[in-house]
Amino acid sequence: MNSDAYDAIVIGAGAAGLSAALVLGRARRRVLVLDGGPPRNAAAAHVNGYLGIDGLSPLELLAVGRTQVEKLGVAVREGIASHVEAADGGFAVHVGSDTLRTKHVVVAAGITDSLPGLGGLSEGFGVDIFHCPYCHGYEVAGERLAVVATQPMSGHQVRMVRQWSDDVVFFLNDTIELGAEERRVFAARGVEVVDGPVNEIVRRDGALRGVRAGEAVHEVDAVFVAPTMVLNLDALAGFELEMTDTPMGPVVAADPMGATNVPGLWAAGNVADAGSQVISAAAQGAKVGAMINGTLVEEDWSLASAP
Repeated sequence: MNSDAYDAIVIGAGAAGLSAALVLGRARRRVLVLDGGPPRNAAAAHVNGYLGIDGLSPLELLAVGRTQVEKLGVAVREGIASHVEAADGGFAVHVGSDTLRTKHVVVAAGITDSLPGLGGLSEGFGVDIFHCPYCHGYEVAGERLAVVATQPMSGHQVRMVRQWSDDVVFFLNDTIELGAEERRVFAARGVEVVDGPVNEIVRRDGALRGVRAGEAVHEVDAVFVAPTMVLNLDALAGFELEMTDTPMGPVVAADPMGATNVPGLWAAGNVADAGSQVISAAAQGAKVGAMINGTLVEEDWSLASAP
């Protein structure tokens, strides 16, 4: 491996990627973080459920994190890895016209949310259209909430949302079928069930007004919907990465320490754990950073002990 190679290149400057870089920077490792643009949760006004910074803007959180890692000597570069390949016992990462060498790669980006093609949905995503009640439920607690079924997982989602309000409407949207017994239980929990397809999310002057199903518009204050996670891992196409299917879409298969089936290639955050909130993604990144440093420490001692 070239002596100018990085110890690790982190693809993604979100909570997971910056946390991995923070741990590695504090371990005095040579690290580069590739920042490919706004994070997945950029549309959200606040990061919630994160001890110590509950309510902070997602972009402010990452700006603070970036400053912290740069103070440790970690390089942060705007750009996207177009291709990653095995090279010289490590990896070659192609960014623009540059080819960068590294011993380890951390994949902590590449997720987008695919929303159903309903009018008015994308305009309010992260504002009054949500997917995670743990992230946004408290802010709309007690209000009239809608859950629009988009996949089988929506049946679980409506049960969760009911914890935050006793005024919940479940739109089946020709996606979920409820039997008589299930309808009885929903009624017992005070959840209104609306059959048939959803036509649109009604907005006026930029504000949510309701959900149109058939000819009726049901007034609601917020909508929960389950998007499908879409992975963009074209840069890693040369590796036979193992994947895991989840109700929200496929993710990279990684062990509890973040190691994938490709030695030296690690994954952290939603790319490996579909259900991770920001605090969980950060913890996964920190764990990956520690594991990479531990691996490098053992390599250094092995080289020193060689006859």
